[in-house]
Amino acid sequence: VLIAADWSHNAAIQDVVLSGEQAYYGYLFTKALLDAERATVTERQANLDAANARRQAGVATIADVLQAKTALSQAHLALETSEGQIQTIKGVLATAVGLPANTTFEVEVPADDVPVQELSDEVDRLIEEAQAKRPDLAAARSRVLEAQAKIRNVRSQGLPSLVTNWNAGIVSYTGSGSTQETYTGALLLRVPIFNGLALQYDLLQAGAEEDLARANLDRLHQDVISQVWIGYYNLKTAARRIETSRDLLESATQSYDVALGRYKAGVGSILDLLTSQSVLDNARAQTAQARADWHLSLAQLAHDTGTLTASSGGGAGDTP
Repeated sequence: VLIAADWSHNAAIQDVVLSGEQAYYGYLFTKALLDAERATVTERQANLDAANARRQAGVATIADVLQAKTALSQAHLALETSEGQIQTIKGVLATAVGLPANTTFEVEVPADDVPVQELSDEVDRLIEEAQAKRPDLAAARSRVLEAQAKIRNVRSQGLPSLVTNWNAGIVSYTGSGSTQETYTGALLLRVPIFNGLALQYDLLQAGAEEDLARANLDRLHQDVISQVWIGYYNLKTAARRIETSRDLLESATQSYDVALGRYKAGVGSILDLLTSQSVLDNARAQTAQARADWHLSLAQLAHDTGTLTASSGGGAGDTP
């Protein structure tokens, strides 16, 4: 029982570590979105300035100015919303690490470069590692052994047993002041004959408990395989998404710069400029989401393989 409880305690620690990492990367994702929306506000202000300049030059209508102003107002609204959300998520992060939600603290933001690399381990090896290291699996195995030990104990109660009994004492006689030492010993053979079928029912109950423990272990085995399988391919997908989102952001940035230059030169339309701006906004959001998904997938895979610990700093750093 104590061994199973100890393994369950280890599993609970890994769950807490994973919860903290999820809150941390959720905060970083929101912070990245906030930075992206600040950049969007700056760019849409530049769009509005360009529209005003063209209108003053007589080569654009008030419609261009109004569309650019509407886009800027939408960007301000999104920025204000994110500024409120980041405080909420910061409170969630504080709670996840055991601090009051109103605690003042700063979070270190990692470098922009995510160390994405292909997984060198095959999924089958990761599944084997999970089956060897998952503390919840170890706890389930301990419960099976506990149930088997209980069966052996119940069976032993129906077997003959030898009982020894030893006594020693001193008898004192009143008046004479004399004493006598006495010693007795007995070796008894106890043979159970009938116990009202209590032993049989106890044995049936112990067998049912073993069946239940084995069923739980088998189910957990299947769950672990499924979790590692899904986590493995989620991480591979997240790594590919980071590379794709980087290319998307680069091309969207170049497209916006070209559209802004064309609009300022009087050869592009406000619709082309705003469309390229929306594509750039979406690319920034997808890049931030891809980075967060990669970190979360890495932490989840480390948890699912049983390698995520409080001292591992992310746990799965040795997995890729």
